[in-house]
Amino acid sequence: MSRESEVQWDTILGTLAHEQRRRVYRRVVETDGPTSLDELARYLASGRDADAAELARTRTRLHHVHLPKLADADLVSWDGGDRISQGSFSDHISPDVASPPSTVRAGSLGGADD
Repeated sequence: MSRESEVQWDTILGTLAHEQRRRVYRRVVETDGPTSLDELARYLASGRDADAAELARTRTRLHHVHLPKLADADLVSWDGGDRISQGSFSDHISPDVASPPSTVRAGSLGGADD
């Protein structure tokens, strides 16, 4: 593996180390076509009592922190606007990577048995 490939994989794994970025990545990969910033904010806030202020904070974190990191790692395609879609590396990274360990199917992440 080349040094450039190692750096890219380090970036991808570092990016997906954050739980909210894993959830965003999984949602984008499992959605047919582009999704919106507002839809991702509602998705991240689901399951919580999120009022308008919490949705605005979540949207701001997505815009200024999580989406730029995911886009820098080529996991999502995002130009700073409202449309987010799969990035060039999403074909190589299973959405199962973004699942909690109890929900990952045996063998779905690759390995010696695949």
